[in-house]
Amino acid sequence: MDRTDTMRRARILRWASLSAALAACAATLAAVSLTGWSLFQPDTRYMVAIGRWIVENGELPTSDPLTLHEGLAYICQQWPLCIAAAAIFDAFGEAGIRCAAAALDIAATATLWACTLDRGRTGAVHMAASAACGAAIAVLCNSTPRGIDVMALCACYAAGRKWARGGRDSLLAAFPAAGFAMAQLHGALWTVALMVPCCLILDGRLDRHGRLKALTAAMSTAAACMLNPYGARLLMVPFATMSANSLKSVGIGELAPWTEAAPAQAAAACTLVSALVLYRLRVRCRGGGRALLEAGDLLVLGTLMLALANVRNELFLMTSMALALSDIQGEVAGRGRGGRWPLRRCARRRSSPPSDAWPRPCRPRRQSRNRPRGRCPPSPPRGRSRAMP
Repeated sequence: MDRTDTMRRARILRWASLSAALAACAATLAAVSLTGWSLFQPDTRYMVAIGRWIVENGELPTSDPLTLHEGLAYICQQWPLCIAAAAIFDAFGEAGIRCAAAALDIAATATLWACTLDRGRTGAVHMAASAACGAAIAVLCNSTPRGIDVMALCACYAAGRKWARGGRDSLLAAFPAAGFAMAQLHGALWTVALMVPCCLILDGRLDRHGRLKALTAAMSTAAACMLNPYGARLLMVPFATMSANSLKSVGIGELAPWTEAAPAQAAAACTLVSALVLYRLRVRCRGGGRALLEAGDLLVLGTLMLALANVRNELFLMTSMALALSDIQGEVAGRGRGGRWPLRRCARRRSSPPSDAWPRPCRPRRQSRNRPRGRCPPSPPRGRSRAMP
């Protein structure tokens, strides 16, 4: 099989994998609609009503205008999406809202597929994981803009992984950009953009210089999230929800702890996370590395703790597990001829050779006729080390 056939086969496999993931997401959306679980839920109806109020009054509300209680403090955490939902509903009706929600879920599935694709390779594991995540996104993101959270997490993880493997420092700008976008589109979960920088700070591969850069990126992300119409008040929304005395009194099922809502699923998730982290450590040890926790391991463990706190974070756990699984595929099948992945320049630097070491022999270069031909330095004699005694 020549190189052309190999490239054509790889291209066919990539399109087949993407088609399988999108087909799984679309089939799950169709099944959800046929079972009576509509894509036009009360959350979407509230977004349409708030969007109409914003368009009519020309300002963002500071108190809830749709409640019976006067002066109730309110933060419209998704004001661009509310305006878009109102415009789509007024133009196309309920069918337009359903199509927009389905398109957002499919876009999130395609983003996750692209971020877990290892250097253009694909396989049965990647195809199955992408299809499973597509089905999970279709179920868990029902009538809510949670697909934006998945896309933000995937983009941040892809940028952080590329930077940790020797990419440019400009990749760290993806975190503040994602934080700014999340603060406008889904302010209650702006912490999604802060997950990967915090994991990079605790990454065992980085030294103090790399961790300082990751800390700077995390602080820049938090500052970028403050650039919203509500300022720093928006940043306290997720913490105020988590610090509530009784989440059951809120009446929202997704805010209940996972251990109480579905104990069997929580136990299975803990088992899968433990197996995944241990297998990642084993892969690195067999490759000659050290058994240190990396950003992918920390992200999986952190999202597991968040999912155990309330059910709404189980989508982040599935996404982080898919991203961590793609790292294993990259470490096993994506190595170059040199063996391991190139390490971060600021993480591990080889010590400079001694000043009295023998210079490396080089080949004579072609020089112009006006210049005298240079001579290469002598190579070290056989049987002696490169360093002078």
